[in-house]
Amino acid sequence: MTHAQAPEGNRSAIVVFRFYQDMAEEQRLMREIHRQGVYVAMRFTSRIGGLRVSCHYFNTHEDVDRLAAVLRQEGARKAPDYQSGVIA
Repeated sequence: MTHAQAPEGNRSAIVVFRFYQDMAEEQRLMREIHRQGVYVAMRFTSRIGGLRVSCHYFNTHEDVDRLAAVLRQEGARKAPDYQSGVIA
């Protein structure tokens, strides 16, 4: 999951990211990802962190595809509505 051009010693299959600033929305997203059969965790230290994804030997391409599908769906859901002038 690390950028392919990262030096070999800096590569990792662990990624932590935030999709929402609102913790309730972040927890809702985690539950939706779990409902799709992909298990992620929420990790925070000193209010820094987010959803933790750790791809490894036991994960399949289908697992990654399901995660990507949920994140695409969330991206479309939170996309700004430029027609109304409301940008969330």
